[in-house]
Amino acid sequence: MIARISSVVVAFMILASAASAAPRDEAEKLAAAVAPFIDEQTVAVGHVDLALVDFGPISERLKAAIDGPALPEADRAAAKQDIEGAMTVAKGWLGAIRMAGGRDLFIVISMTDLPNSPPFIVARMNAGGDAEAIAKLLPDGERAGHHVVQGDLVITGEPKTLERLKALKPASREALAAGFEVAMAGGSAAQLVYAPSDDFRRALAETLPSLPPILGGAPLMPLAKEVKWAALGLTIAPAPGIVLTLQSPDAPAAQTVGAWITKFQEALKKMADESLKGAPPEIQKMVGDTDALVKLLTPKVAGDRVTIAIDVDAARVIGLLAPAMARARQQARSVQSMSNMRQVLLGCIAYADAHQGQFPADLNEIVKSQFIPPEFLRNPRLPEKAVGYIYVKPANPRQKSEYQVILYEDVPPTEPLINAGFADGHVSLSDRATFNDLLTKSMNRNAAKQ
Repeated sequence: MIARISSVVVAFMILASAASAAPRDEAEKLAAAVAPFIDEQTVAVGHVDLALVDFGPISERLKAAIDGPALPEADRAAAKQDIEGAMTVAKGWLGAIRMAGGRDLFIVISMTDLPNSPPFIVARMNAGGDAEAIAKLLPDGERAGHHVVQGDLVITGEPKTLERLKALKPASREALAAGFEVAMAGGSAAQLVYAPSDDFRRALAETLPSLPPILGGAPLMPLAKEVKWAALGLTIAPAPGIVLTLQSPDAPAAQTVGAWITKFQEALKKMADESLKGAPPEIQKMVGDTDALVKLLTPKVAGDRVTIAIDVDAARVIGLLAPAMARARQQARSVQSMSNMRQVLLGCIAYADAHQGQFPADLNEIVKSQFIPPEFLRNPRLPEKAVGYIYVKPANPRQKSEYQVILYEDVPPTEPLINAGFADGHVSLSDRATFNDLLTKSMNRNAAKQ
């Protein structure tokens, strides 16, 4: 469910391009299109104008940032491949919806559905649009009972959500149109408007906990109480930027919100500094002064509104994310390596079953005997090596097989973590000291059986 929500929300948050300023009547038309699906529990609505989405500027800016010093050279090719893959998928997906006659996409987030069901999606079609084709392109829309068509609208979601919508009594939400107008005025084609009911805001203010300690632990009640609605607009061309507008009941409330955000900046500064610890020097250089970076979130209070306008520097953002990106990539490679090792171990066990309990002399034996294909011997952490694992033939594999190390990664001693495979077929990731102890005991056990 999280993956489905994330894929749609990310689309609304990153797929934006230049557009003309939206007049009030256009914002009201958007709010009217989704108004039949808004009730007292609706908290936010996202929107994408499919005609204005342009992937070119997004892709080029990200690639340019990657070509710079933001990422270590070893990670640049993989990062580019990740971006190109994501862009290809997103471009193909939204392009197919456009070809089928899709005009707008809305995501409606209601507390009635969360957390057990994902938000539902409303697609608005141009005249002559193919409703069934559009439904099949939306999350879960191709499944029976997961979509309905109402005039020029295609609604997809969980069956129980669609049943709920049939009996829904629409609630007036004037803030939705106001939020769309503000978010679209910056030239964005993607917006997210937080527009809860007054009852929901009051309940939120009474029950909302504090931020996590890493973010300062500040209570969220002032933010929930003093923000009537919020609108986020994101632009890519001619320059990437984000504009967040927070509407308060009055000027004093806006001052309270501005002060809360200022305190939040301090926690962000601490978190940014912590994330850069141990990062390569080139990344630290690219990110630069975290004080200046966090000051991008400095709020501007004018009357009853608070605005945060951020000029996005893709290179600096990638520099901040690079340590996490590198760790995620390493973790993915380690998981894939574990999968390969399990296949190798199963091949060894199958070989032993066919050879009176004797394990192979080396790994080439199980490949020659066709128990595994040769690609399983490659370690994703060591792609330059045809064989990325070290094999230790067990003298007596059946005795304490769960403790007998027979396979481990051929990684440099400087690597703090290493995968080890055991004679019973399981694989575990260990720190270097634990692995060394396991290997020593296994080698001693082997020597005693010679």
